[in-house]
Amino acid sequence: VNDFSELVVYEENNPPTPINTAVSLLDSDDRNLNSATVEFTAYIKYEDVLVYPDQVGNITAQFDEELGVMNMQGDDTIDNWNRAISSLSYQNESDNPQAILRVVDFIVRDTASGEARFRSNVVVAPVNDAPVIQEMDELLDYTENDLPKTLLNQVLLEDKDDTNLESATITLSANFVSGEDVLAFADTADITGSWNGTTGVLTLTGSATKANYKA
Repeated sequence: VNDFSELVVYEENNPPTPINTAVSLLDSDDRNLNSATVEFTAYIKYEDVLVYPDQVGNITAQFDEELGVMNMQGDDTIDNWNRAISSLSYQNESDNPQAILRVVDFIVRDTASGEARFRSNVVVAPVNDAPVIQEMDELLDYTENDLPKTLLNQVLLEDKDDTNLESATITLSANFVSGEDVLAFADTADITGSWNGTTGVLTLTGSATKANYKA
């Protein structure tokens, strides 16, 4: 094999990305190869996955999710093994992946049990996932001179890659009447509210848990 180490950048939520497209396997005394092992040096279970998209010739592959090892088998030509190895792809299944370098080692064997080793390095680039609020259709019945009433009794709020939230805005977006309508918030230890009576926007600021923002 030509001696090289390939560097690949994988961005969170991307489809499977090939990790060794420039591989060039050679064998001076064998026309065929028959197996390969592809493995992570520091495998992160439930994140790292190796994908063999389409079978090439006689070459089959199976990924062991417990060990982080792809075992490839099949007595086939060196050209087909080049194609099979080049098609191997990396995918990360987490919405909050660890941003550490993944090192993937390849060991390719011929029919006489000779072997060649090379590696790829995968840089995982996390992407910030925005918070998600499930749409709620609650009807608030307010009569003139009533005491302040709670807008929402239940809020379903999720953020896949953050434990804390930093801010929120609540807007009276339809039929707002300045000087009449007011959104009020009782400040907590971590969250402060600011009401703009001109625009009809209540702004909450402060780093706090999702549970505290829900409350």
